[in-house]
Amino acid sequence: MRGWFDTRGVDALAAWAAAEMARSLPLGLVSSASAEDLADRLGRWETRLARHLEEQPLPGGLNAFKKARLGAQLQLALTRAGYARPLARRCALTLLHRMAR
Repeated sequence: MRGWFDTRGVDALAAWAAAEMARSLPLGLVSSASAEDLADRLGRWETRLARHLEEQPLPGGLNAFKKARLGAQLQLALTRAGYARPLARRCALTLLHRMAR
């Protein structure tokens, strides 16, 4: 039962994903980039995310608590960094969708 609440791996993944988002789509570009450029940059983020998940799967897998924590941590990190809530939510849902595969 102890491992059920161990969120170190989930927290590290959320921090990595937020850092990758900042690298892929710097905050200054969000308002000035075209829709095509934004879609391209988000697509590259999703590709790096998928590659990272294949190379470094979470130990112990995901349970409902860890899924909720992962989505919330990523969304919180992105909104604290200054990204709009809808974008942060989309990124969190994308990450959770990738984890379900």
